[in-house]
Amino acid sequence: PGSIEQKIGYFYESGMNEAAVDAAGIQPLQPVLRAISQIMTQPQLVDYLDASFAKGQGGLFAFGSGADFKNAKMQIGYAFQGGLGLPTPDYYTQPEHAKLREQYL
Repeated sequence: PGSIEQKIGYFYESGMNEAAVDAAGIQPLQPVLRAISQIMTQPQLVDYLDASFAKGQGGLFAFGSGADFKNAKMQIGYAFQGGLGLPTPDYYTQPEHAKLREQYL
């Protein structure tokens, strides 16, 4: 309830309350982690991604618009990879990161 300004304030405060975030730990993520762990087939993955995008959540890829590199006066559509969880692509491929990669994956 409340004005849009009040809702924005509540949203901002929720991220600034570090004690509450720390106390909650990963509990708020458990439903998502459970849903992901139950994906066993391609159709299940498609269904999960479909539901995620319908909620406005990202996934394996994202879409957006931006200035054309060759003509800055023109806006064009872009498709992006959804992001890396590790700092750089090297963490996924280089032998020196094998232990960290094993723990991560």
